[in-house]
Amino acid sequence: MAKLHALSTQSQRSTVVQQIVAPQFSLQSQGLNQQKWTYLLANHIQFNEKADFVIKLPKPQTVTLKEWLEKIITSGQCNLLFVEQLSIDEIAHHRIQQLCAMHNVTLINLLPNKKTSAQIVQGPW
Repeated sequence: MAKLHALSTQSQRSTVVQQIVAPQFSLQSQGLNQQKWTYLLANHIQFNEKADFVIKLPKPQTVTLKEWLEKIITSGQCNLLFVEQLSIDEIAHHRIQQLCAMHNVTLINLLPNKKTSAQIVQGPW
């Protein structure tokens, strides 16, 4: 019984999919792990500064997006995964949520800010 309790409290951080409007985000609230990578899959949104352990990749076509997400999440080297306008079917969405929970990855759906033309994710890098 103690082992079950320990497993349920092991993760301090939420691994559910979050939706935020760029640029309103702070990595301080996400429990940034400097030993794992932060990924950004986007075509129009970028980080405001260069930082260590950050990888920006162009967002692939919808057909291959699910595969990329699964590979990144299951690699064991990802802490935060930002995706610009994440749109996948319900079954794939559920699968990605399960993988995020299993591998302690936070997936963040970035929505472009319609009010400003600058699409930059700002944070304390």
